[in-house]
Amino acid sequence: MDSRQQFFDVINDYYSNIVDDKLPPDLLIELCNKITDYYYNQYTRFGKQYPKSIKRYSTFQLKDLDHPDTKN
Repeated sequence: MDSRQQFFDVINDYYSNIVDDKLPPDLLIELCNKITDYYYNQYTRFGKQYPKSIKRYSTFQLKDLDHPDTKN
């Protein structure tokens, strides 16, 4: 499975492009940390819960950010 840092990098890049410097960097990092924690925990849990889908949950996928089943 990807490291938590890899999850963070993907999420941070995604939101950095969206906010386009309209959000203070500290706030953006804090937001991305919260989102990273949530999805990293979800992927870890799903990987254990669905062992046949381990490949699916080994790398973070941006489509999960907007998917209604994985939103908090």
